[in-house]
Amino acid sequence: MNYYRHVDREQIQFDFLVDRDSTAVPRAEIEALGGRVIVVPPYQRLTEYIPALVSIFGENKYQIVHSHLNALSVFPLLAATIAGVPVRIAHSQSTAGGGELLRNALKYSLRSFSRVFATHYLACSERAGKWLFGASAVRRHDVSVLPNAVELDRFSYREDVRDRVRQELGLCGRFVLGHVGRFTNQKNHSFLIDVFAEVLKRDPSAM
Repeated sequence: MNYYRHVDREQIQFDFLVDRDSTAVPRAEIEALGGRVIVVPPYQRLTEYIPALVSIFGENKYQIVHSHLNALSVFPLLAATIAGVPVRIAHSQSTAGGGELLRNALKYSLRSFSRVFATHYLACSERAGKWLFGASAVRRHDVSVLPNAVELDRFSYREDVRDRVRQELGLCGRFVLGHVGRFTNQKNHSFLIDVFAEVLKRDPSAM
């Protein structure tokens, strides 16, 4: 969405294909920017998912299909190949995470197919690129590293905001540590808790 908000939409327009069980899809904003949200069957139902995508890609005559599904990109890019889409992008957004045995087994079994139907390879980091496409592909510069877009101005330091929020939360004069991250193994919350336990020993008022 950050890329979509800032891209020249006179030159490039996005449609977003989302599984019907997706949550928090910013449909109103996408439509206000000229895009569309198209609901498709979940990828777990491949016999419905792939034919639906082939039909959508063919009817809309897309020039580009950009898949953000990591190792699972093989499925939408297969559909894009069948539909004759000329540019098919596989985008690696992560590596395999610890503690996700079933998910990782699926990732590893599909990883070798990640380049079969793709014409272009993207990754949010070199490490993510090596994991999905292989170190040799990264060395040959077959993989373009495209860091995740962040609107830095939204996060720049403002003393008035800091003071107001600390006042609202009753944190004035206290040492505060914050963390932003979803509750998954990759974010290593158990380590953060261990670190904070040590912080509390030094400063019992810390939050």
